[in-house]
Amino acid sequence: SSDFRKSGKKEVPYIQLQNDSLHTEFGCLKGDVPPNGPTWAVTSFNCTPEAANVWIGDERSCTSFHKDHYENIFVVIAGEKEFHLLPPHEGFRLSSRTYRAATFKATEDRGAYEIRPDPDGAEVNWSSLDLDMQEEHQEEHFPHFASRSWPTPITCKVKEGDIMYLPPIWWHYVRQTVDKENRCIAVNFWYDMQFGPTTIASMFSDVLSKSLSPG
Repeated sequence: SSDFRKSGKKEVPYIQLQNDSLHTEFGCLKGDVPPNGPTWAVTSFNCTPEAANVWIGDERSCTSFHKDHYENIFVVIAGEKEFHLLPPHEGFRLSSRTYRAATFKATEDRGAYEIRPDPDGAEVNWSSLDLDMQEEHQEEHFPHFASRSWPTPITCKVKEGDIMYLPPIWWHYVRQTVDKENRCIAVNFWYDMQFGPTTIASMFSDVLSKSLSPG
């Protein structure tokens, strides 16, 4: 990471493919990380994870608000992750919209990036809310999020060596802080969502919040 910074390149390095990368691209690391996550998680969910993903970046790397339909165990190996959490029934506050799925591709001279829609025409529900945007902009474009009549998101800092459990369908926005070697490294494990009363209630409130959303 430090060598990348010295090169003067403007790209933000962020390894974050959610494709079971621990067992594919980073298979050489399996001996350093329990391949199925913490033993207590396997026992609690009564299954092995469907995917284990590696995350590596610096403080410029962040993940916008989204939700996952998995029981999520997040382990920070270096640096620190800062999660901003909203429960399922508050999803409407993010004013998410449906967009055509696309990928950023560097131009040939790598002087800029362009958005290239995916050829299969898939769509994705996404919120463009940036927690670093000016308050006036939040109030104009995300009034239900900025409104003081609603509580601020829950903030959870996960430091090196910490493990966090993130329930399914909870909305989360993630920032990160690097360690002394300018890196933030984490691994998360996705387990099949457990369809108990709590999860069903969360799914119902998520759907209901969309139907009640003014926008």
